[in-house]
Amino acid sequence: MDVEFKVIWLICLLSLPFEGSAHGNITVIREKVKELNEHGNIETNIFIYNKSEVQIQEYINKGTPTILVNRQKTNFTLIYNYNKSLLAIVLLSEQNKTELLLILNELLMRLRHLKVLLILSATLSHEQAQLELFRWCWQSGYTQVMSLMAHENALTLTSYSPFPAVHLVAVERTADYFRSNLPHDFQGQILRTPLAYDPPSVFRYTDRYGRQQMSGMMYKLFLHFVQIHNATIEEVILPPPYPGTLVYENIFEAMRAGKIDISVHVYFTDVAKWHVSETPFLFPHYFRVPYARPLASRDYIVRPFRPEVWRLLFSYLLLAAMLFTFATVIAVKIKRLRRIAQCQRRGEIRIKQKKSLSSLNGQTSKVRLCFLQLRRTLLRYLFTLIDITMELFALLQQSSNCYGYQYHNHFCLTLMYACHNMLAFILINYYNKLIVSFLTTGVFEAQLNSVEDILASPYAIQLTRTDTPYFIDDPRLLRKVKIVDRNELWQQHISLNNSVILLSSMLYYNFFAAQQDYLRAKRVRIFLQEVIWDVSCGMFMPLESPYVELLKETLLWSFNTGLISKAYHESKSEGFTAGMLQFMREENVWGSSLKMDFFCWAWCVCAVGYACGGIILIFELIWHKMVK
Repeated sequence: MDVEFKVIWLICLLSLPFEGSAHGNITVIREKVKELNEHGNIETNIFIYNKSEVQIQEYINKGTPTILVNRQKTNFTLIYNYNKSLLAIVLLSEQNKTELLLILNELLMRLRHLKVLLILSATLSHEQAQLELFRWCWQSGYTQVMSLMAHENALTLTSYSPFPAVHLVAVERTADYFRSNLPHDFQGQILRTPLAYDPPSVFRYTDRYGRQQMSGMMYKLFLHFVQIHNATIEEVILPPPYPGTLVYENIFEAMRAGKIDISVHVYFTDVAKWHVSETPFLFPHYFRVPYARPLASRDYIVRPFRPEVWRLLFSYLLLAAMLFTFATVIAVKIKRLRRIAQCQRRGEIRIKQKKSLSSLNGQTSKVRLCFLQLRRTLLRYLFTLIDITMELFALLQQSSNCYGYQYHNHFCLTLMYACHNMLAFILINYYNKLIVSFLTTGVFEAQLNSVEDILASPYAIQLTRTDTPYFIDDPRLLRKVKIVDRNELWQQHISLNNSVILLSSMLYYNFFAAQQDYLRAKRVRIFLQEVIWDVSCGMFMPLESPYVELLKETLLWSFNTGLISKAYHESKSEGFTAGMLQFMREENVWGSSLKMDFFCWAWCVCAVGYACGGIILIFELIWHKMVK
């Protein structure tokens, strides 16, 4: 049976038959239940009873849907699927009282803040018996309980107040039961909690006057809870290394022994063992990864002298020289052919041929003549290639932004030089714009933007043993996990170590990352593309704690009023005051390239280079005129 209702009334009839129960008393109780249904807008009644001891049909209101649950067959899963508007009505007698209350406790293990109505028999109607029942309710975590006694067709409603000691309080009107009647005044009641070093939740520091102060976001919220409820904080001293290091295992052990009422340390734990203030605190956890490092300042000077750059430069020069040499040879051949054509038209070619043949006769053979011509041609090509290469290299050293007169013997070569000069002008100006962009924004290494990048990175993922059960079950990521103790993990968070990968919620990340707010090159960042786990975190307390509903109301009120934001900013400010957090400086070599002084220095070097180029150009022009 899978049913969900807006409002549910859980009625538990757990008793032996009432001594001397009259049919009139049952009728009065049934009418009172009907009245409670009307006042509380109850839609469903759930009866839990001992089938052999109670005639359940006499208590059922036929106008209200009813679910019957007996001791032999209890569907606890069905009851847990209902929402929080539940009412437990327990019909008790002296016999088997303890066993029946344990059944109630088992049923409401996760619902102790619900309203409970105890219908008492005549043997439990005296004051001492009621006080005993209410003490059990307070110790078991039931804070909203009312008892009902039926005698002579009349009803008596009684509740209790736990402070300064459990005492009875008369309930005059039924409608009062549906109001918020939680015990808001604790009258100095002591609340025990450990206060170990666990920033940003809890931490202590020494102020300017030499006094020990406590701070932390969760501590401030808990302190507000204590103040508005007129309670007192008592610190529970745990075994070493307390208080310098938080060890959750010690907190668990003390909580099992009943030495802790509330733990202010935020923790995602098994809800089957503890109560957690889970409604306000649903924290997604992400990877905290190193920020991509910018290139070092020396790279702007060293990178132009890398072998790859020089190989590319000489390859370009060689290719350009070969093209220019080919163009020169073609131009010379064309010019020679034109001269031959002109000589033939003038009749001079035959005379030149006769003179050349007469000079060669008797000096060498035809083979040697061919060899000499080939060698002379190759040497001429080689020297032409070397000459053009050196001229191109010299041209690269000149500023393309400065215009000077260059004389060349051949028009074709001059045209090639002009094209080369225009191309160099475009490339150098484009390079200057890139340099300005790089110096102002920085040239960064590859950023970690996916899980695949994390797997390929050299960084290890650091976790504590208490965190590993909640880590995603991915064999590839598990191979990168490194188990560390909590103290070392907090040191990694505080120092913003960018050589490891950590897990962090946005709350913790914003607290520690405030140290890098004034850095142009951040050290770490949150990898928001992947949620590692999304779990309930918060202050936790024993299952039988009576402060669950009160603390939840206070925390919800803190969220709605902005108190939690105020507590967070105050704890962050006091973290800097305590010296735990410090604004970081860009003292690393890889961060100096983004500083303004480095930007100005780079432009000064560029200006000196332009000035030197201009001086050399003026000197060459003057020397050229003097030679002429």
